[in-house]
Amino acid sequence: MKRILVIFSHPALQSSRANKQLLHAIEGLKGITLHDLCQRYPDMFINVKREQALLAEHDIIVFQHPFYWYSCPAIMKEWMDLVLE
Repeated sequence: MKRILVIFSHPALQSSRANKQLLHAIEGLKGITLHDLCQRYPDMFINVKREQALLAEHDIIVFQHPFYWYSCPAIMKEWMDLVLE
């Protein structure tokens, strides 16, 4: 069975309908790890080595976030810039 990592970022999840439903749909599914960047790094100081190790533990990586002017939230962009070097 493939291990799936969902890298999630939504700074205003309480006001989101679509992302809440997507999270609810994967809740409790075997083989899926939800990794909430806003919850994990509220100060935006990303532990690059830990994040790279987490990626290596999974087979499929999914990025879930709202679109902001055809881009992603700041923490997701920071994560991509640092972790995916």
